This record gives sequence, C-alpha cells and structure tokens, in this order.
Amino acid sequence: MQATATACDPGDDDRDRLNRLFQRYYERVRAIVRARLGPKLRTRVESGDIEQEAFAAALESFHEFQSRDEASLIQWLSKLVERRILAGTDVHGAKERGSEQKVSQPGMERVLLCLEQLSEAHREVILWRDFSGASWEAVAEETGCPSAAAARMLHARALVELAKLLRREA
Repeated sequence: MQATATACDPGDDDRDRLNRLFQRYYERVRAIVRARLGPKLRTRVESGDIEQEAFAAALESFHEFQSRDEASLIQWLSKLVERRILAGTDVHGAKERGSEQKVSQPGMERVLLCLEQLSEAHREVILWRDFSGASWEAVAEETGCPSAAAARMLHARALVELAKLLRREA
C-alpha cells in the first residue's frame, strides 16, 4: 500500500524536488554558516553539522515558507542556520562547562577568514546582499539601515574593508 503525502509530510516526489532545490543553494548556505560561526565556535562545532541540521529543519518546515523571490529562500535558510548556530552555541556552552574537548577546525577560505574580521554590520550587509542575494530593500530591513540607498553605501564601505583585509592576508 502506498502512503499519501499530507501538508506536514511531503511525499517522496516532493521530497526529491526539495532536495534538488536545496542542493542548488547548498554552497551559498554553506558559506553563510561558515561565516557566521565565528572562530571560537568553529573550533568546537563542525559547520557541516549545522548545514545538515538547517536543511533537515527546512525540509520539515518547508510548508511554512512563503516565497517572494529567489532571494527569499536563501534568507529563510539563513534564518534557519542562525537558529541552528544559536542552538549549537547553547549546547556547546553546556558541554564546555563539563569538558574541554574540541572538534577539529575545518579548513577555511581566505574570504571567510577576512569576513570574520569585519565589524558585525559590515559582515551582515555582505552576507545578506552577496551570499543571500537579497534585494537592497531587504538588506536595509535586515541590517537596520533607513533605506535601500543607505544599505548600498554600507555595502560599499564593507567591500572596501574586506578588500583591505584580503590584500593584507595575501
């Protein structure tokens, strides 16, 4: 007997389509995870675990997602990543009180290392615009800028700072 899919339990065809959709954005979400983890947590938590947990959560809650444009999927996945990172921070903080064992640090690209050194405002504007592909209006909203033009100016300053760091690291 073949099971039928419900709104809360997607069928195999729907699950396959969602998996293909998530694969399309995997690298962008992976970069967001690695950039947002930060150096301290990255030594204790594997970014791959966060990615897998975020995509699993996305698969289970996809019925809640409301698509506005292509960037909205990346933004939604980014929010799920943030929740997983916060959960990882909480769990890891509890484990750290009991033991000092650390997970080996994965290799990092130069850009992600330099992103870590940026101010939070500069890092976030780059993540929202360049990694998530958000519109300038969405970037302004997410970063607290008063307008899309202000978000563009913040982004330009952030890119200048990132370029300086990359030249210094070369």
